[in-house]
Amino acid sequence: MPYFLKLNGVSILYALMALIPIQLTANIYRIYRLTGWKPTVVNGTLLAVTLTLFIVGTIGIFLLSEKWLKGRNAGFWTAVLWIPFFLIFTYWFAGLFPITNPGDQPNPASGVIILSGLFAYPFYILILTYVNAPEKSKNPTI
Repeated sequence: MPYFLKLNGVSILYALMALIPIQLTANIYRIYRLTGWKPTVVNGTLLAVTLTLFIVGTIGIFLLSEKWLKGRNAGFWTAVLWIPFFLIFTYWFAGLFPITNPGDQPNPASGVIILSGLFAYPFYILILTYVNAPEKSKNPTI
Protein backbone atom coordinates (compact mmCIF):
# COMPACT_ATOMS: atom_id res chain seq x y z
CA MET A 1 0.00 0.00 0.00
CA PRO A 2 1.46 3.40 -0.84
CA TYR A 3 2.75 5.45 2.05
CA PHE A 4 0.22 8.23 1.37
CA LEU A 5 -2.71 5.86 1.93
CA LYS A 6 -1.14 4.52 5.12
CA LEU A 7 -0.62 8.05 6.39
CA ASN A 8 -4.26 8.90 5.71
CA GLY A 9 -5.38 5.63 7.30
CA VAL A 10 -3.60 6.51 10.53
CA SER A 11 -5.08 10.02 10.33
CA ILE A 12 -8.57 8.54 9.98
CA LEU A 13 -7.99 6.44 13.09
CA TYR A 14 -6.86 9.56 14.97
CA ALA A 15 -10.02 11.35 13.83
CA LEU A 16 -12.24 8.47 14.96
CA MET A 17 -10.41 8.31 18.26
CA ALA A 18 -11.38 11.93 18.88
CA LEU A 19 -14.85 11.73 17.34
CA ILE A 20 -16.30 8.89 19.42
CA PRO A 21 -15.80 10.44 22.89
CA ILE A 22 -16.87 13.86 21.64
CA GLN A 23 -20.08 12.51 20.12
CA LEU A 24 -20.82 10.52 23.27
CA THR A 25 -20.29 13.62 25.39
CA ALA A 26 -22.34 15.88 23.13
CA ASN A 27 -25.23 13.40 22.94
CA ILE A 28 -25.39 12.47 26.61
CA TYR A 29 -28.94 13.83 27.03
CA ARG A 30 -30.09 11.80 24.05
CA ILE A 31 -28.52 8.68 25.56
CA TYR A 32 -30.34 9.38 28.86
CA ARG A 33 -33.63 9.69 27.03
CA LEU A 34 -33.26 6.71 24.69
CA THR A 35 -31.87 4.20 27.18
CA GLY A 36 -33.84 5.25 30.24
CA TRP A 37 -30.74 4.74 32.40
CA LYS A 38 -29.95 6.91 35.37
CA PRO A 39 -27.45 9.73 34.73
CA THR A 40 -24.84 8.13 37.01
CA VAL A 41 -24.96 4.89 34.99
CA VAL A 42 -24.65 6.74 31.68
CA ASN A 43 -21.80 8.92 32.96
CA GLY A 44 -19.92 5.91 34.31
CA THR A 45 -20.41 3.98 31.08
CA LEU A 46 -19.26 6.92 28.96
CA LEU A 47 -16.20 7.40 31.16
CA ALA A 48 -15.33 3.70 30.85
CA VAL A 49 -15.80 3.77 27.06
CA THR A 50 -13.68 6.91 26.74
CA LEU A 51 -10.84 5.61 28.89
CA THR A 52 -10.86 2.24 27.14
CA LEU A 53 -10.83 3.91 23.73
CA PHE A 54 -7.97 6.17 24.81
CA ILE A 55 -5.80 3.33 26.14
CA VAL A 56 -6.55 0.77 23.43
CA GLY A 57 -6.46 3.44 20.71
CA THR A 58 -3.11 4.78 21.87
CA ILE A 59 -1.53 1.33 21.91
CA GLY A 60 -3.15 0.34 18.62
CA ILE A 61 -2.21 3.51 16.77
CA PHE A 62 1.32 3.35 18.20
CA LEU A 63 1.79 -0.20 16.90
CA LEU A 64 0.11 0.56 13.58
CA SER A 65 2.22 3.69 13.10
CA GLU A 66 5.33 1.71 13.87
CA LYS A 67 4.38 -0.83 11.22
CA TRP A 68 2.93 1.43 8.52
CA LEU A 69 4.78 4.71 8.93
CA LYS A 70 8.12 3.06 9.79
CA GLY A 71 9.32 6.03 11.80
CA ARG A 72 9.49 8.37 8.83
CA ASN A 73 9.31 12.06 9.59
CA ALA A 74 6.34 12.42 7.24
CA GLY A 75 4.32 10.78 10.01
CA PHE A 76 4.24 14.14 11.74
CA TRP A 77 1.68 15.22 9.12
CA THR A 78 -0.91 13.17 11.00
CA ALA A 79 -1.09 16.03 13.51
CA VAL A 80 -2.76 18.06 10.76
CA LEU A 81 -4.35 15.45 8.50
CA TRP A 82 -6.79 14.18 11.14
CA ILE A 83 -8.67 17.51 11.12
CA PRO A 84 -10.41 17.18 7.69
CA PHE A 85 -11.41 13.61 8.47
CA PHE A 86 -12.77 14.68 11.85
CA LEU A 87 -14.83 17.44 10.23
CA ILE A 88 -16.18 15.07 7.55
CA PHE A 89 -17.14 12.43 10.12
CA THR A 90 -18.77 15.04 12.36
CA TYR A 91 -20.78 16.37 9.41
CA TRP A 92 -21.89 12.84 8.47
CA PHE A 93 -22.87 12.04 12.05
CA ALA A 94 -24.89 15.25 12.36
CA GLY A 95 -26.62 14.46 9.07
CA LEU A 96 -27.42 10.87 10.03
CA PHE A 97 -28.57 11.65 13.58
CA PRO A 98 -30.02 15.18 13.68
CA ILE A 99 -31.20 16.58 17.00
CA THR A 100 -34.98 16.67 16.76
CA ASN A 101 -35.75 17.07 20.46
CA PRO A 102 -34.70 20.48 21.87
CA GLY A 103 -33.94 18.82 25.21
CA ASP A 104 -31.12 16.87 23.55
CA GLN A 105 -29.04 19.98 22.86
CA PRO A 106 -25.68 19.81 24.66
CA ASN A 107 -25.01 22.46 27.27
CA PRO A 108 -22.46 25.22 26.63
CA ALA A 109 -20.03 23.85 29.22
CA SER A 110 -19.55 20.67 27.22
CA GLY A 111 -18.57 22.80 24.23
CA VAL A 112 -15.79 24.43 26.25
CA ILE A 113 -14.53 21.02 27.37
CA ILE A 114 -14.66 19.67 23.81
CA LEU A 115 -12.80 22.68 22.39
CA SER A 116 -10.06 22.47 25.00
CA GLY A 117 -9.62 18.78 24.18
CA LEU A 118 -9.51 19.49 20.46
CA PHE A 119 -6.81 22.13 20.94
CA ALA A 120 -4.68 19.70 22.98
CA TYR A 121 -5.22 16.73 20.65
CA PRO A 122 -2.58 17.68 18.00
CA PHE A 123 0.04 17.81 20.76
CA TYR A 124 -0.97 14.30 21.84
CA ILE A 125 -0.54 13.15 18.23
CA LEU A 126 2.84 14.86 17.99
CA ILE A 127 4.03 13.20 21.20
CA LEU A 128 2.97 9.77 19.93
CA THR A 129 4.64 10.39 16.58
CA TYR A 130 7.83 11.66 18.25
CA VAL A 131 8.05 8.59 20.49
CA ASN A 132 7.60 6.45 17.38
CA ALA A 133 10.22 8.40 15.38
CA PRO A 134 13.62 6.81 14.76
CA GLU A 135 16.51 7.79 17.01
CA LYS A 136 18.34 9.41 14.09
CA SER A 137 15.66 12.09 13.70
CA LYS A 138 15.48 12.74 17.46
CA ASN A 139 19.24 13.42 17.80
CA PRO A 140 20.51 14.91 14.57
CA THR A 141 24.25 15.25 14.28
CA ILE A 142 25.51 18.70 13.49
